[in-house]
Amino acid sequence: MPPMTACLQVLATADLLVSIAQFQPGHLHEDFMPLHKIRAPTLSSSIRFPAAEMATIGSLLSRWYEQCGSPSRVRRLCAALPHMPSILVLDAVYHGRLDVCQFLHATFDWNEFQALPLLDVAASGNQLAVLGWLESIAFPARGWRHAVVWCAQLNHAAMLEHLIDHRGLLCPSDAADAAAASGHLALLQWLLTRTTCSSVAMDDAAAHGHLDIVVFLHDRGARCSRHALSDALKGHHWDVARFLVAHRTEGVFPQFPTWVARSGDVDVARFLHELSSIRWTTQIMDEAASLGHLALVQWLHSHSPVGCTTVAMDYAAAKGHLEVVQFLVETRRMVHCVETGLVQAATNGHIDVVHYLLHKLPRGACTQEALNKAASNGQTKVVQYFLARLHRDIDPSEALVAAACKHNASMVQLLFDECGPQVLEDVLEKKGIWMRGFASDAVAFLKTSCPHVWAAPSVA
Repeated sequence: MPPMTACLQVLATADLLVSIAQFQPGHLHEDFMPLHKIRAPTLSSSIRFPAAEMATIGSLLSRWYEQCGSPSRVRRLCAALPHMPSILVLDAVYHGRLDVCQFLHATFDWNEFQALPLLDVAASGNQLAVLGWLESIAFPARGWRHAVVWCAQLNHAAMLEHLIDHRGLLCPSDAADAAAASGHLALLQWLLTRTTCSSVAMDDAAAHGHLDIVVFLHDRGARCSRHALSDALKGHHWDVARFLVAHRTEGVFPQFPTWVARSGDVDVARFLHELSSIRWTTQIMDEAASLGHLALVQWLHSHSPVGCTTVAMDYAAAKGHLEVVQFLVETRRMVHCVETGLVQAATNGHIDVVHYLLHKLPRGACTQEALNKAASNGQTKVVQYFLARLHRDIDPSEALVAAACKHNASMVQLLFDECGPQVLEDVLEKKGIWMRGFASDAVAFLKTSCPHVWAAPSVA
C-alpha cells in the first residue's frame, strides 16, 4: 500500500484520528478552551468553603452545558482534560445538577471520587435532593467533617437545622465562629443555643467589620484577643475599633506599630496616636522611609517626638525613594547623612537620587566611595554621570580596581574608554600602596579577561 494511501486511511478512521489528536500538544477544541485552566478548589483541609471559586466554576460550566453539553461532548471533554471529571462532580453536587450527577455516576467509576467530601459539598450548596441521592448510591460520608461549619459560614439555616436536629450531627464551636466571621447574627444566636464559641468568633467578626456581632458577643461575656482590635484597624473598621477601645482591654499587639510602618497607613497611625499606650520609636519612621511611605514619614515627623535615625536616609536612598530623601534633607535637615545616602543610591543605580544628593553634598564631602560602589556593582549610568561631572574630584583608577575585583569586564572597558590608558598607569603606580591586594587582583583580572585593555600602548 502506498504511504499516502495508508495516511489517508488512518485519517479517515474516526477512532484513530481522535486517538492521534489526543497526543498532539496544545490541541484543544474551541469550546474546551475556557475550561482547561479550571482547577478543583482545595476542600479536604479547608476551614472556609471556597464559595467564590465554586461560583466561578458554576458560571463557566452553566454556559458550556447550555451551548455544548451533550453526553458525548462531556465524555470528549473528560478525555481531553483528565482533571475535569472531579470538577464536574463537585460542580454538579454543589449547584444541584442532579441529572448531571446521575450521568456522571453512570459514566465514571465513583471510587475515584471518594476522597472528595461530596456530602459536605451538597450540604454547603443547600442541595437536599442531591444529598439524598448521594446517600442512595451509598457514597461514603467520611464523618461529615465540614458540613456544619460550611453551612454556618454560608448562612444555610434550614440545612443546619436538618443536619443538627434531624441527622444528629454534632455542632462544633467552629460553626459559631464561622457564623460570626461571616456576619450572620441570627444564625449565630441560634447556634449558641447548641454550642459555644471561641475567642476566634469576636476576633474574626471584628476583622470583617461586623459591629453588631462584636457587641452581641461582648454583651454575652465572650472572649477575644489582640487580633480583634489589630485586625479591625487593618480593615479600617473604625466603628468596631472605637467600640473595642471603649469596652475592651486587650488592645493591639506590641508589634502593631511596625505593621503601620510597613503598610504606610496614615489613618491607622492617627487612630493609634490617640491611644496613650502607643509609643512611637525611631524604628517606625526608619521603616516607613525605607519603604517609601512619604505621607506616613511626614505624619510621624509632625507627631512622633523621637523622629528617625540615619537608617531612614540610607534605606530610602538605597531603594530610590527620591521624595522621601528630599523630605529628610529639606525638612528634617539630615544633611549629615547626604554622603552615605549618596553611596547607597549610587550602589543601587538610582540616578535621580544621585543627581539630587550630589547637589546637597556639604563642602569637602567625598564622592569617591560612591563612584567605587557604582563601578563594582555595574551601575553604568551612575559611573558615566560621575565621570562627566566630577572628573576633578574622583580617581577613576580606584573605580577600575573596584570593577576588576568584581570581575566586571564591561565596567572596566567603560572606564578605559572614558578615561584612556592613563587609568591603567594609575592602577600600576598605586599597586604598591593599596591594601589587601585589591590592585593585584585587578591586574590579574585585566591580564586574563581584558587583554585588549591591558595591551594598551602606554601600559604594555
